[in-house]
Amino acid sequence: YIWDFGDRLFSDEENPVHTYFVPGNYIVKLIALNIAGQSVHSGTVTVFQNPSAIFSAYPTTVVNNEQIVVFYSYSYYGEKYLWNFGDGQTSTEENPFHKYEKPGSYTVSLKVITREGCADSAVMETPVTVDWKEGEINFPNVFRWNQTGPTGGQWSEGLYEEMDFVFRPFFENVIEYKLQIFNRWGVLVFESYDLNKGWDGYFGDGNLAVQGVYVWKVFGRYADGKYFDKVGDVTFLH
Repeated sequence: YIWDFGDRLFSDEENPVHTYFVPGNYIVKLIALNIAGQSVHSGTVTVFQNPSAIFSAYPTTVVNNEQIVVFYSYSYYGEKYLWNFGDGQTSTEENPFHKYEKPGSYTVSLKVITREGCADSAVMETPVTVDWKEGEINFPNVFRWNQTGPTGGQWSEGLYEEMDFVFRPFFENVIEYKLQIFNRWGVLVFESYDLNKGWDGYFGDGNLAVQGVYVWKVFGRYADGKYFDKVGDVTFLH
C-alpha cells in the first residue's frame, strides 16, 4: 500500500492514521499493489481550523459579595463560547461577567467551538477564591475640639497627631455606610456616607457645636453581606 496524504507525507501501512496540521483541502491517493498489478483510488479530505481556547479573569480573589468577576476570552477562531463558572452557572457570552453567591473555591473552564464544530477547552490554572470577610464597626465615646477651626472631618491614619479631634469609625470590611449625629433635641447636626469623613465638631455653617453629649446612629453593610444598625452617644469636649 502506498498512501499519499496530499501534504507531502506518505505511509505504507494498510490502515494508517494521519494528522493534518494546516487547514485546507487535501487530495488523498491510495495505490494498492499485488502481483497482478495495481489499483489507484483518490479522494478529498477537508481539514477545518481548530480553535484555541485562552482566557483570563479579574479579580481572582473576591473579598465582598458586591464584587463582579470579569472573564475575558483571548481565544482564536471561536464562533461559540461555553463558560462554566464552577458554581453550577454557565454563560455563552464571549466576555461575560459573573457574581458568585457563596464563599468557596471555583474552577472555571471555557469551551470554544468553531462554525464547523471543532472545539477546544481551557481550564483556569488558579481557581477563583471567594472569601467574604467578616466586618465590624465601632466608635469612640468622646472626642475633642481641635482648637484650630473646621477641617471638614476628613481623616486618614497619621493625618493628625491625635485622632480624637475627629469623631470617626474604627472599622473593617465595611462596604456601605451612613452616619448621623443628633443633638439633645433630636436635631440632625451631621451626616456622612464616607467612612473617611467624620465629624470635627463644627456645623455646616462653620460654627462650633456646644460641648455636650450627642447621639449617633450608623447603618450599612459588611463585606460578607450582613447589615448593621447601631446607636450610641459621644461626648464632645472643648
